[in-house]
Amino acid sequence: MDYKKFALIAGLVVVSYLLLLEWNKDYPNVPQSQLPSSAAQIDIPGSSDLPVAPTDSAATNASDIPEVSATEPAAPVLVSESRLIQIDTPV
Repeated sequence: MDYKKFALIAGLVVVSYLLLLEWNKDYPNVPQSQLPSSAAQIDIPGSSDLPVAPTDSAATNASDIPEVSATEPAAPVLVSESRLIQIDTPV
């Protein structure tokens, strides 16, 4: 009867080894030297098609930008009880 236990353990070892081999095929190890060191080095395909914002100050008008006061606190959002939903189930 002990041969069944050893056969099961051997089968588990073989299946685990095959699983490890397939995992390495799907997710290969990338050496650290091949990874980009910063986001500036990553070339995004199609990024040349993106519009570029104007940088000269004559292109933007000061009246186009709304003014926001930092001293005014934002109004808190309160949830009233009328927005709560009651659900009755037979369970």
